[in-house]
Amino acid sequence: MHAEMIRKIAKSDPTKLETEMPILQLYRRLLGYVWHHKLALAGGIVCIFLLSFLQILIPQITRYAIDVIIPARRFDWLPWVGVSIIGIALLLGLLNFIRTYLMAVVGQRTVFALRRDLYEHLQTLSLSYFENQRTGALMGRLTQDVDSLQGLITSELAELSAEIVTFL
Repeated sequence: MHAEMIRKIAKSDPTKLETEMPILQLYRRLLGYVWHHKLALAGGIVCIFLLSFLQILIPQITRYAIDVIIPARRFDWLPWVGVSIIGIALLLGLLNFIRTYLMAVVGQRTVFALRRDLYEHLQTLSLSYFENQRTGALMGRLTQDVDSLQGLITSELAELSAEIVTFL
């Protein structure tokens, strides 16, 4: 059965190659690769939650200053309000850096595992497969697909998670 599939792939046009695997199964397989780095992923998700919480604090502090401190003429508190807003902004920057770094680590490690597994799979294919395929097209397709997955994991997954948490 496996040899039949390889022959079918080898004889087909690489530009018209379609997968028969359902998209949900593909996402499950990708999640399996990402799940190996669950500690970094959990750290990134915690940073996303903290970022969402801290982004709400600055407008609330500003509202408190305008609604309570200024009408009560407690102008001695205004420097503390400014310091707290600056401190929260610095913390936001630090957490955003940590989130970006952790998601990049997850993405890089996942892509490394994908590339390693793809290389090992290519080593198991028969020589007739490589005789019927153009090496440049094969390498280009593999490189482009893996780079697309890397972009999905590092940036789009992190942005989507941040938007969902902020919405909630």
